[in-house]
Amino acid sequence: MASHTQRIFKRPAQQTQMQPIGDLMRTGQFREALTLMQPMVEADPMNAALLETVSDCYWRLGLNDRAISILKAIVET
Repeated sequence: MASHTQRIFKRPAQQTQMQPIGDLMRTGQFREALTLMQPMVEADPMNAALLETVSDCYWRLGLNDRAISILKAIVET
């Protein structure tokens, strides 16, 4: 299965941009990962794989309503 980094961006430069986020998530630093992803979401708000990763962070933080609302938004687009 592809990692979050590989699923979100196909080009190596973009995967490199996601590497720190993947590292943070692997070590349970979900709030920090969300902080790094915020400008990426603002730049590409229709990136479903990125939004799925954001949702995953919220879910792991116990913010399930927020995670579900993001997933619903993905499905509706």
